[in-house]
Amino acid sequence: MFGNSNVHNAVDAAKIAERENKQPFLVTDRDLKHWQKDAADGIYPALPFPSLGTYVPKGYKVTGSLVLDTTAVGLEGKPTLTFRTFVGKLREGFAYAVTEAEESRVHIAEFEPVGELEAA
Repeated sequence: MFGNSNVHNAVDAAKIAERENKQPFLVTDRDLKHWQKDAADGIYPALPFPSLGTYVPKGYKVTGSLVLDTTAVGLEGKPTLTFRTFVGKLREGFAYAVTEAEESRVHIAEFEPVGELEAA
């Protein structure tokens, strides 16, 4: 369970994301190959996923969520995903955004584009 400050942060992030018309990052095959290579090489790059909090932009539906271990020392098989496992779960043609950030993990929503997407 998350504390009230995390809930407020997610709501505040949603308000900002909606006001700024932020969109989740649409993952391509090129992105996946790049991140898979980084993971194999032990590199943990900054990911381009915007913070949307609880905001779901028009043209998208949430299809899942992932929790990434940001300590870079996570163990496989734990509830939080190592970078290598996380990258293996990303899907080409789906979009991703941060919904909540904590000290040692980041919650990331998976979005499926549906219908017409708004121009950013």
